[in-house]
Amino acid sequence: MPKRRANGEGNIRKRKDGRWEGRYTVGHDPKTGKAIIKNVLGKTQNEVKEKLKRAIEQNVGIDYGRAKTYTVGSWLEVWMENYAKVKLRPSTFKTSQGFLKNHIKPQIGSIPLADLTSLDLQRFYKHLLDGGRVDRIEAKKKSKGLAPKTVRNIHQMIGSAYNLAIEQHLVTKNPTQGCALPKVEHKEMKTLTADQLSAFFQEARNSGVYELYYLDLATGLRRGELLGLKWADVDFEHSAVKVQRAISRQNGKVVEAPLKTKNAYRTLPLSADAIDVLKAQKCKAGGIGRKIARPHNKSAQRYKNQQKPPQTVRAKLSGKNLNKPRQCSENSIMDFLRSVFLLPCKGKRGMMGLTAVKGTGKLRI
Repeated sequence: MPKRRANGEGNIRKRKDGRWEGRYTVGHDPKTGKAIIKNVLGKTQNEVKEKLKRAIEQNVGIDYGRAKTYTVGSWLEVWMENYAKVKLRPSTFKTSQGFLKNHIKPQIGSIPLADLTSLDLQRFYKHLLDGGRVDRIEAKKKSKGLAPKTVRNIHQMIGSAYNLAIEQHLVTKNPTQGCALPKVEHKEMKTLTADQLSAFFQEARNSGVYELYYLDLATGLRRGELLGLKWADVDFEHSAVKVQRAISRQNGKVVEAPLKTKNAYRTLPLSADAIDVLKAQKCKAGGIGRKIARPHNKSAQRYKNQQKPPQTVRAKLSGKNLNKPRQCSENSIMDFLRSVFLLPCKGKRGMMGLTAVKGTGKLRI
C-alpha cells in the first residue's frame, strides 16, 4: 500500500516536454480520502525548487479539503448569514441579498471558492457594467448596465467574504485585490431656483406639510433622521436640535432604527425662523405629539368648506384647474414637482428624492 503523503510534502521531476515540475499535497478530499495535489512548473530544477518552497509556505495551514466543499455562491451565503447579518444595517443587508441573488450567484456562484481569480472578477464586473441590470418594469428607462457605484459595492462585498475565507484557512489570497474598478462620476448638483423653491413651499403649505420641508431645508437631514425627530430633541432655549434616531422600513414595518454612523449622532443649530416654524407646529399639535415632522391632512376639509376651491400653484403653472380634494401625501408633492418642474426623483437623501443642501438654502435634485 503506497505511503500517504502528508500536507505540504512535495517532490520534483522532469517532464517529457523538458520542463521541471514540482508537486505538493495541500489536503485530502473529505469524501474520497484522495490527496489534493497542486503543482508548479519551471525551466530548471533550481527554479522549481524555489517555486515549490514558496508554494508550500503559502499553503501551510490551508484546509483545501474543507474549502473544496464551498463554491463562491455557497460561501457568500455563509458569510451573509453569519457575519453580514450581524454587522450590516437591515436595509444594507437586504441590498446585499439582492446582489447575491441577482448577480453573483448566476454569474460566478458555481466557481469553486479556491479557484476564483482576479480575471474572473474582472470579466464579471465588465458584464455588470455592460448589461448586468435585472430586467424589471421599473428599470426599462434606465441603462442596461449597473452603475459604477453598484459594481464597487458588489466588489467590496466579495472582498469581505474572501477576507473571512482567509481567516478560516480556506484560501491563500483574496482575488479582489488587483482588480480595476470603474470610476464613480460625480454629477453636477442641480438645485431648485428661488422661484421654484417659492412655488414648492406654497404647494407644501396647501398640502399641510410645510413644516416638514422647511425643517429639512434648514437642517439637511436625511429622510429617516427627519421623520425620527421628537419634541424632546428640540432645545428651544438654545435654538438647537439633537439627531438621535431614524425611522426606516424593515420587512414592511416602519420602525425606529439607530443612525448609520457614530458621527450621525449630532446636535445642529437652528435659525430663529426654524424655531418659529417649530413653535407654530407645536402649537398646532397642541404641544402633544411623538414626532415633530408629522404632516396634518387638513387640505381635504379646507376644500370641502369652500364652495369654489382656489387654484393651487400647480394648477396655475400647468393651466389645469384641480377642483377636487387633495390628499396630504408624499405623492401629491412628487406629482407637483414632476408636473411643474419636470424633475426626476433621484437619490435617497432628503424627501422624495430631494436633498436639503445644508448652509445654502437650496434643495438639491
